[in-house]
Amino acid sequence: MADDHPTDHDFAALRDVCGEVFRPRLTRRNLFGAAGALAATGLSGDFIPEAVALTPTALPLRGEFVIRNAYVLSVDPAIGDLPRGDIHVRDGDIVAIGPSLGTPPGTMEIDAARMIAMPGFVETHWHCWNSLQRNWLTPEAGYMATKNATAKFYTPIDFYNSDRLAFAEAINAGITTTYNYAHNVISAEHAAAELKAHTDSGIRGIYGYGCADLLPAAQAMDVASLRQAHKVWEAGVARDRELVRLGVSLRGPRSTTPDVFDEEMKTAKDLGLPIIFHGGQSPQSTVSTEALKAKGYLTPDLTLVHFVLATQADRDNLAAAGVSLSYTVHGELRVRARDPAEQFLHMVAGGVNVCLSFDGNSISPVDMFSSMCLAWDMGAPKDGKSTEKLTAVDFRQVINMATINGAKAMGYDKLVGTLTPGKRADIILVRADDLNMAPFGNVDCALVRSANASNVDTVIADGRIMKRGGKLVGVDQQGVIRAAAASALAIRQRAGGRFTPKETERRDY
Repeated sequence: MADDHPTDHDFAALRDVCGEVFRPRLTRRNLFGAAGALAATGLSGDFIPEAVALTPTALPLRGEFVIRNAYVLSVDPAIGDLPRGDIHVRDGDIVAIGPSLGTPPGTMEIDAARMIAMPGFVETHWHCWNSLQRNWLTPEAGYMATKNATAKFYTPIDFYNSDRLAFAEAINAGITTTYNYAHNVISAEHAAAELKAHTDSGIRGIYGYGCADLLPAAQAMDVASLRQAHKVWEAGVARDRELVRLGVSLRGPRSTTPDVFDEEMKTAKDLGLPIIFHGGQSPQSTVSTEALKAKGYLTPDLTLVHFVLATQADRDNLAAAGVSLSYTVHGELRVRARDPAEQFLHMVAGGVNVCLSFDGNSISPVDMFSSMCLAWDMGAPKDGKSTEKLTAVDFRQVINMATINGAKAMGYDKLVGTLTPGKRADIILVRADDLNMAPFGNVDCALVRSANASNVDTVIADGRIMKRGGKLVGVDQQGVIRAAAASALAIRQRAGGRFTPKETERRDY
């Protein structure tokens, strides 16, 4: 998080995952209960709010098709780029890639001439539950102040509507995988609503189970409910477990007491779950990799976020242990403590697996092209700085950050992140002849410097065609917007005060 740091850093205070300040205890509940049959997500319907449970799901079916005549940017070094190639997809798998592929008669064809085919983007750190608040910020009250004042007023259906908004926007922008850093798990119902939003949206990703926002530093998250959630997830259908994985979003060692952090870490390690937490953007919330290393916590299943204040020793430790860094390039620019561009270039030069993220859509645009472009700008050495002798980050490096590096951080690199036969079909087609993209030239340069989310023509997520001809498929876009608007209005009315909607802000969607 990038702003509104409080002055009270007493560890007896109530804190959120960013090392900031307040809120009531998460009650211990049996997360998914024993009653009722498991839904497609593996969740017990008894714990899903009725209004959420009745929301229809009509995801497109997987089938067989071939993408013809695309410029194929595979991101797979063994395959490379094909200036004119085809991609054969069957039942969600990439079957073959090559020029002029032969396919069975009657196979559906997608004409991708004048388009770039590339892997779906992988976003690695997004607090999806607070997507509704992106237009609530003011010069006087930024992200942290707004979140802290409204977090307790979200109901489970508000979480569902917020996540559906985030995921629809993500798919529209070519993002097929995301890490939902759930740092406000108020109740079992809230968690169930978010997980249902994942499966209803057709997006791939990790649901990072966390604690209630602003839980007291000396109080552990509800580890019993986390363990129960893990049992339910393990009992799910293999493909469902592959699409929606369970992870743990911790508060970090500076946002809890040492014994609480150790308890939560031990639980995550025992369950074999991927772990993510904020490395800190301020001196009060940064971490020591030496301390983490001494306890055996630096392992490849860990992703640190931000970590703008890392030292050379920290970077060496991350690279040696295979720990990934999720960098929110837009959000990091608001950090006062250190130049985030300088840290970014040192991380890349030091061999750390750097990937990209949005944090929240009130902080960053949901546009991986914009993030790649900014990352490329940030990756330039500066005279008179510690980076002056380093090599500049190039276009392909930032494309990798947005695809295979993110997949590696999330443990999805055997499934997605490159266009490779045998991997799942997470593919996007980017129009190369749009006004802002023409004339055609260096493809890497075009994607990083010229493209934006509006150029995404087609999105295929796990073999499902979710966007075609620039229009979302299987997503009721206006329905998602109406539901999000209704939830946003209700939350602001519950919060009252400065959040009370003005008549001019009300819209009939």
